[in-house]
Amino acid sequence: MTRQLIVVAVSAGIVLGQGGLTHGQSPAPIFAREQLAPHGLVRAFFTQVQIDPSRYRLTELVLDGDLLLIQTDAGTVHAVDSETGVTRWTRRIGDPRHPTLRAAVNKKWVAVINGSTLFILDRNDGRVLWSVRTEGAPGAGPALSSQRVYVPCLDGKVFAYRIDQIVARAAEDVTVRAIRVLEAGSPLALKTTPQRVVPLVSHSFGAAIIQPILTHEEKGEERVAWGTDRGFLFLGVINRIRAEEFPFIYRVDAAGGIVAQPTYLRPDPALGRKVGILFVVSGRGFVYAVRERDGKSIWRFSVGEPIYEPVAALGDDVFVTSALGRLSCLSAANGTEKWVASGFKRFVAASRDRVYAVDLLDQLQILLRSTGARVGSVDVSPLPIRMMNDQTDRIYLATPWGLVQCLREESLADPIRHQPDASSSGSDTTTPPTSPEAKPTP
Repeated sequence: MTRQLIVVAVSAGIVLGQGGLTHGQSPAPIFAREQLAPHGLVRAFFTQVQIDPSRYRLTELVLDGDLLLIQTDAGTVHAVDSETGVTRWTRRIGDPRHPTLRAAVNKKWVAVINGSTLFILDRNDGRVLWSVRTEGAPGAGPALSSQRVYVPCLDGKVFAYRIDQIVARAAEDVTVRAIRVLEAGSPLALKTTPQRVVPLVSHSFGAAIIQPILTHEEKGEERVAWGTDRGFLFLGVINRIRAEEFPFIYRVDAAGGIVAQPTYLRPDPALGRKVGILFVVSGRGFVYAVRERDGKSIWRFSVGEPIYEPVAALGDDVFVTSALGRLSCLSAANGTEKWVASGFKRFVAASRDRVYAVDLLDQLQILLRSTGARVGSVDVSPLPIRMMNDQTDRIYLATPWGLVQCLREESLADPIRHQPDASSSGSDTTTPPTSPEAKPTP
């Protein structure tokens, strides 16, 4: 037992030493049980990803269910278990001299853009299944459906590449050629020809610099939303039966421009919410709630200050953080303000009873979800990367040098899933408008 403790202590010391490696930075702390126990928290895991801190930085944390993607500006993607921190795979994508945009992930794939090249990876093992040079200059990270990947570009175009059939054909092609290798005994038989995909394209106004989100997907249709620098939110739709065009069916004008990714709240019959809601924030401090299927305004709320962060929509609560430090909890149903707290810069996570947010002094404040009253705080100043988690209750913190930690409430061994499953949330069957002339302005 003593020997094991020594090994663990030495390992922790190595990780701590890497936190400030050659940069004169203070080592980031690995939270001890004694620090967290008074607040009812425990450390679920910590992990140190491989990174050269003299040249590169950790840039993004992307969560999807049991998978946490950790991206660096070296073009490396690390996939770890979101509950245990165990590394599943690591893959270096493209050229580290080119920018790597925020990844998208679903149940089958991971999509990453490096420079002007789009890569599709297998979610399970990180294998590169397909890659292509994009049609235009990408303005933000991609979005994924079970059939397509969407790439937003600086000229306002959004390209939709059909990839499910390509990936299947590529896997079949490799299998066939591997058999030929065995038969012919020649490694040259394994060479494959890159498969070309002609994408569908939607033309929007302004530069598409906001990462799109998939909002709706069913057997005959899929819909995706994105924003542009001219202050428009667009909802594009693809008819999966015909799959001949990719029009946007409406646009929403947001005063002051859109600088944050939209947020989608699925229908939830358990809460009496029969339709999906899109939330959009603007630089002039407005929060817009629109009906996803047709863009009809549900409500609008002004916080009186610019908003640069996406909202977090959990159940019937919508959490909004303004640029000057105002954290508001709104009703998803009608936009009324339930409570407001001052001095905050980022919503981090929430459980059934608590809200976790970072204040202007880099303290992780613990608030009661019902009233916004503060009940505790944890110093997270050495961990400047804090992922906004609107999927579960887990708190993910990291340093630019690759140390990642996950905190949770002691009583929550299993994560709380805030969004209803897409297959059980009920389908929104009302026919949306089919013409891009519909231009609701909340």
